[in-house]
Amino acid sequence: MLVDFKTFLKDAVAFSLEINGKVYNGIYNEDHVDHKTLPNNVYAYDVRDADNGKKFATLEDKVLVNFGGSVIFLNKINFGKKDYLSLTSKNVNWEINKDYEVLKGTALEIARRF
Repeated sequence: MLVDFKTFLKDAVAFSLEINGKVYNGIYNEDHVDHKTLPNNVYAYDVRDADNGKKFATLEDKVLVNFGGSVIFLNKINFGKKDYLSLTSKNVNWEINKDYEVLKGTALEIARRF
């Protein structure tokens, strides 16, 4: 379901991504965020569900098949030479965190940019 940014925030949870030791904190929602409604200087990506039973396989600019949700970060994610980031790589760790304080800090910073 495509939702605007404000609707996306209502049911969002904290999402942490670590790539080669660098941590990116963001917010995740199972809905598809409409990129046209995003504030400036935030970056939205889609996650692709895995076929092998793990929750997520990749982080991409846009996912249409096996869509698993959207994530909004304060920083741009570098995919390197690929058009996606494998979330199952040895140098990549991620987690969904339902801790309200973690979510609040990230969401407040994103809201400041709105």
